[in-house]
This record gives sequence, structure tokens and C-alpha cells, in this order.
Amino acid sequence: VTPPELQSAVKSCLEGFPHKRFVSQRLETQILEEGDKPHGSSQSNYFKFAQFASQDAALPALDDLHMSRLQPVEASACLLQEWESIANVLFHGSRTLPGAKLLAVGEQRDGGRNAYTHLFAVAWTIDKCTAVYCHLDPTYVECEIKVRGGLPIQWMNHLLSSLDFDGVVNVRSLVEFLAACTFGDKLPSKAWEDSWEIDQSRLYEECDGEINEKYLEQLFRA
Repeated sequence: VTPPELQSAVKSCLEGFPHKRFVSQRLETQILEEGDKPHGSSQSNYFKFAQFASQDAALPALDDLHMSRLQPVEASACLLQEWESIANVLFHGSRTLPGAKLLAVGEQRDGGRNAYTHLFAVAWTIDKCTAVYCHLDPTYVECEIKVRGGLPIQWMNHLLSSLDFDGVVNVRSLVEFLAACTFGDKLPSKAWEDSWEIDQSRLYEECDGEINEKYLEQLFRA
């Protein structure tokens, strides 16, 4: 699919998700594009995807993304559990849990200092929702994960169905827009929020400015 078709499919899905019936599928595109500053820059490979997943079928693993092997070392138990449940579906090719549905949209740019991966995902279970946003910079080894859990289904459905997509011009801005709307609104009662970042002080701890390889291995497990 083309990037505009991918964006359109995500917007259409959000209008009725998770009640809209659909078959588990992944829409993806891989394309060479100029960077944000075309002058003096070369083309980079962009991989953009949207995945709709339920119990009906498992999809091939996205095991070649920068964040496919990411492990939030020393994150809270709640954040780690939610991250792994989504990672198992996206990066390891597992089915969703019974009764659960997943919507994920992401973009990865390969190449040099400007490489990155952005991901936004929402998981619906029988009685609650979880939202996850992750930004990873593999060149400078920087990463942030945000999670909101225990979100009321009605709250999430209302939020997603009332979004105004004016100004969303590409997949990256779509990911950032969905994350900003979901995490920028007031946290509902009884829901929880947590975040995690790579510990930069530990990354270079006792290594004379060089990366701590042991910590790096923990962050990106084989």
C-alpha cells in the first residue's frame, strides 16, 4: 500500500475500533524518501506499517525493527507486562489473548544519525484498554516508553472516534498525534500511567565515555 492509503486505513479503523469486524492483517510500505532537510541529504529507507490483530490469526513477526528486541530494563512490573504483551504480538508473531484486539501503527527510518522507530499501539481486552507509545533512537541509544493502563473502554473509544486529523500529513505525524491525544488528556479515574527511559548514566557508567556493552546487551536481548 502507499503511505496515504495506510493512513486512511488507520483513520477508518479508528472510527469503529474495536467493535468493527476485521480480519487480522498488517498494511505496510517500504519506500525511499528524502529526510526532513532535503538539501544536502541522501534518501533513506522508511518502513511504515499498521497492524490490526485479534485472536483469529497470528501474523508474521516484525523481528527486524530497531525495537524488536528492546527490553525495558528495570521498568516497573506493570509497564513491563504491558510492553511484553504488545511486543509478543508485533515482534514475536503471537496471537492476541482471547477476547483482546490490538491496533498498532509505526514508522522506522534506517540510516546513519537520523535512524529512528516510532510506535503507537492500543490494546483492548474484555473490560479495559492499554495505550503504549515508544520512540527509539538506535544511533544515540535513546528510548522512551509511555504506558497508560486500566483505561475504561468507553473513554478510549470516545477519544479515538472524536479525533480531528487535520494537519496529520504522514505516518510519523499520525503516530505522534495519536500519542499526544492519548497521553495528553486527563488520566481517567482508576487508570494508571508509567514511563521508562534508557538510563544514560548507566549506559556510559565506568566506561570512559564508551558504551557499557553489558547494559546494552540487557536492553536489546538476543
